[in-house]
Amino acid sequence: IVLQVAGTVVLLVGAGLMLRTLANLGAVPLNFNPNNLLTMQVPLMPKYADPIKRPPFYDAIIAGVRALPGVRGAAFGSALPFQSIGFTRGFTIEGRPRQPGDDLDVLFRIGTADYLQTLRVTLVEGRLIDARDGADAPRAIVVNETLVRRYLPGQSALGRHIRFDPNEPAFTVVGVVEDVLGRGYQMEAKPGVYVTQAQGPRFFPTVNLMVRVDSDPLAYAPAVQRIVRSVDPDQPVRLVRSMTEVIALTVGDRRQQTTLLVAFG
Repeated sequence: IVLQVAGTVVLLVGAGLMLRTLANLGAVPLNFNPNNLLTMQVPLMPKYADPIKRPPFYDAIIAGVRALPGVRGAAFGSALPFQSIGFTRGFTIEGRPRQPGDDLDVLFRIGTADYLQTLRVTLVEGRLIDARDGADAPRAIVVNETLVRRYLPGQSALGRHIRFDPNEPAFTVVGVVEDVLGRGYQMEAKPGVYVTQAQGPRFFPTVNLMVRVDSDPLAYAPAVQRIVRSVDPDQPVRLVRSMTEVIALTVGDRRQQTTLLVAFG
């Protein structure tokens, strides 16, 4: 009996610690709004290998989706929160000498005009990138707070120039946003930048579609998929999920372990 009670106590204490960890994770600020957000991947067909053919495809789908009743925003992005830890690029900040220990590598995120607005990120300073930042406009970029704290402490990032390729024009910082929890709960915040699809490099396809709606996002999935097929009947769609489901999946193993500990306890 003593051994059984001791084993039970150990299991229940472990379950309690896991529950506390889950509660702590739930309290971590995401700095974007995951509620009522539908996500899906629209992997581009080989016919869209030419980047010139992509904008009309994106625009037609976004226009059709926005026309649906109850839709509050729609955009494509190269990566969505909690779904990618990569897509990084080296960079330099003009006028800032390289410091010892610098790791000039940032998360590089590309989206259509309303990418940040659809995510509902928190703006700290300046403005968000939007439709005015088209292919023929001066290059504009939004950075996160971690980049500012690490490389421009005590300074305003607005108006600074960031360069990714010495042979290409620099981007001008037009806004600063709070750190979006883009790489999940386990990884620390990393410097990140956002540019529009029209101004981003051609080798970065924006295949993740997100739709901001008034109610249950999954209820809109069939209509959104029909719109994609109406634009291109051959275009596949996969990984149809709500953003809250995407986040829940990242802690699914911990929930399963907690359930097992409680059950055995």
